[in-house]
Amino acid sequence: MAVQERILSEIKGRMREDIVLLETKLANHNKQIFVLQFPVGEFDMIVFDSEADSCKIFEI
Repeated sequence: MAVQERILSEIKGRMREDIVLLETKLANHNKQIFVLQFPVGEFDMIVFDSEADSCKIFEI
């Protein structure tokens, strides 16, 4: 039962991240929104504004 709960929790967390990423992309057509992955981790969402030449990094 504990394994099942852990799996469901992980799936729900990934789905939430994907929904936030998609909704942010839909609301910000003029910005680049993406996930940045490293061998030991990731940034859940990066919002790059080319006009301001800046990035915002988010942990979801």
